[in-house]
Amino acid sequence: MLSTESLPIEEFVSMQMASPQARAIMNTWPLPPERVEIVVLQYFQSLGIYTVAPFGQKEVLKEQLLRYLVSSTELADMIEKARRASLKEERRNKGEA
Repeated sequence: MLSTESLPIEEFVSMQMASPQARAIMNTWPLPPERVEIVVLQYFQSLGIYTVAPFGQKEVLKEQLLRYLVSSTELADMIEKARRASLKEERRNKGEA
């Protein structure tokens, strides 16, 4: 049975972040999925989106969420910083060995 009620954006983002498509994108990222979810939620809220209509809007926002994951400069910066920190930690650990 299809729901005809709007979904809070928090629930929508949480559900979409658990999707196979989103997980495949984030699979190699050195960021916790919870942190990425917060950034994505803030993105939608910054656009003034607080609820998601059950039909057409849901599909459009699903596609927008996936595009945001692959094109967000904020996420790209976070990923780069996490990778640099990881490399720095590895070098430090090799120096101690």
